[in-house]
Amino acid sequence: MRPLRKSIYILPLGLLATGLAASRAFAQSGATTTCAQYLTIDTASTPSYYVQTNYWNLDSNPTTTPTPQCPFPQATQCVSINNTTGDFTVTSGNFECGNTVMSYPSIVYGCQASGSCSPGTNLPIEVSSLTCVTSNWTISPTNTGYWDAAYDIWFCPSTNLNDHSAELMIWMDYMPGTGPGGSPQASNVTINGQSWNINEGYVGWNYIAYMANSPITQFNNENLLAFFQDSVTRGYIQSTWYLGAIEAGIELRNGGVPFSSSGFSANVNTAGCGTSTPTPTSTPTSTFTPCGYPNTCTPTFTPTPTNTPNPSNDIPWPNPWKNVSQPVSFYHTLSTPADSVALKVYTVSFRKIYENDNLATGQGEPDNWQTTYSLSWNQLGNVADGLYYVVVEERRGAQVQRTILKLLVQR
Repeated sequence: MRPLRKSIYILPLGLLATGLAASRAFAQSGATTTCAQYLTIDTASTPSYYVQTNYWNLDSNPTTTPTPQCPFPQATQCVSINNTTGDFTVTSGNFECGNTVMSYPSIVYGCQASGSCSPGTNLPIEVSSLTCVTSNWTISPTNTGYWDAAYDIWFCPSTNLNDHSAELMIWMDYMPGTGPGGSPQASNVTINGQSWNINEGYVGWNYIAYMANSPITQFNNENLLAFFQDSVTRGYIQSTWYLGAIEAGIELRNGGVPFSSSGFSANVNTAGCGTSTPTPTSTPTSTFTPCGYPNTCTPTFTPTPTNTPNPSNDIPWPNPWKNVSQPVSFYHTLSTPADSVALKVYTVSFRKIYENDNLATGQGEPDNWQTTYSLSWNQLGNVADGLYYVVVEERRGAQVQRTILKLLVQR
């Protein structure tokens, strides 16, 4: 029985899982068994992927004199690879030197900073142009030591993939005590019907980790775009950045072998991607999350709820707003007193045009839980006629609750 998880948040010494100086082998039938530090095998499947042994942090393991903490005089990792499908198994590895990421054997779709691209990939693609990103993947882990089986997905500010802007990891399964970089930002966030905790930080680029609250050993046509959209709404990824590579493998630290990966596939804006899930541009949902860090970003909507909207007991304002010489006002009822309440207004293209972070919080008497908010024409910058989104954002510790209302300006 898997013990309950209690994550320790440790920044790995190395997060860049690229096969630098890797030798490249082209697909052929059969299997490859190797203990090479860096070896890349192109698969014969269509579309083609490549598998990388990627023992990128070998120098952190002892190679001459063993110590009580690291008793192995020579650090090795051996991998068996199916040359046709890209299924692989890490058969052995003696990296047992604490909670530092040593290796990320993985299968890759797209292009890495090293210049390695999977044959026939359509990446990079600008995030705003992504209409569908899905993936299949099955893992068979060994529950010892410290490791995480995860997607490692890279974004760049341009088609120059040597310059990373964000690394998004999806931790499907991991051992208790294993922690990602960054710091906790949100907990129990629902994406694709599953619960995730989110870490975020800056390590030379934005680092985001979605950690499953219960072990997941299989993704079946999983909607990866939902994770991208959630990170865009939180301000971790910008819609003008480019998706460069989708990798899936295991970050090995201590134990965790054997580990098997099978059935990986990735589809990006292709006919095999399934039902397209474009970002809504007219009707908002309760999951709208405007920009956080960094402040300069383009928020979007995600189709999966991540928080519960307030009950619909607010008194509607005059809508459409025809007499703009008079402020538009409406009541809003807080579910409970909040630490802070903000009022924000966005255009239909998600550009923020107004923000007030110092609204009544409902602290004190219950009568203060219902508050009247108003907007004047001048506060909105004399905007043009059209549809706008008004967001009331309530913060209680790490929890954020948002109510989204539509305002039609029609003079």
